[in-house]
Amino acid sequence: SKNVAATAADSASGVSSDDGESVGADAKKKFIVAVDTGNTTEPLRRGQPKTGYDLARKRLDKLMSKPEEQVQLPGPKREHRPREPWQFVRNIRGSSAGVGSGDFDIYRGIRRREFERREYMDRKDAEAQAEKEFEERVSAKQAELEEKQAKKRAKRAKKKAKAKQAKGKQPRLGDNAAAASAGAGSSYGSEDESGDDNAK
Repeated sequence: SKNVAATAADSASGVSSDDGESVGADAKKKFIVAVDTGNTTEPLRRGQPKTGYDLARKRLDKLMSKPEEQVQLPGPKREHRPREPWQFVRNIRGSSAGVGSGDFDIYRGIRRREFERREYMDRKDAEAQAEKEFEERVSAKQAELEEKQAKKRAKRAKKKAKAKQAKGKQPRLGDNAAAASAGAGSSYGSEDESGDDNAK
């Protein structure tokens, strides 16, 4: 990195290198490209993608070069599950006489694995509890929504029935004229009959 920094300083100031060769614009350009890409250890090679867009385009071109091949998409990562505890328990001796030099390391490994297993179980319990609470909230919201919909549905049905009943009571225009003429004829007939009765 010191050589790169020296080359950069020389190229920026236009000073010649130790060999007596002048550092041209090409070295300066290489250094600027390397700095832009975050790679200060070596200059950018020819054909190497400069940006994320170039990298994505290169990968896409590689995929499209063989369209008949099936693309293998990476599946979801498997969750790390700690192994189950052993069926037997090691007899870890205390710090009394006869204890081996590696017994503490064995005990520490067993303890670490047990802590990992308990942490995994606690995390799973918390996830299950959160999922259960979420399902309860969703079901409560759904029940509340269905209750509101039922009330509005009943209100609409009541309004529709009331409008239909009002429409059924109201007589039509032709029926009004016929009823008026029939009423007029009956009144004239009753007056004539009453007049005839008086004359008699």
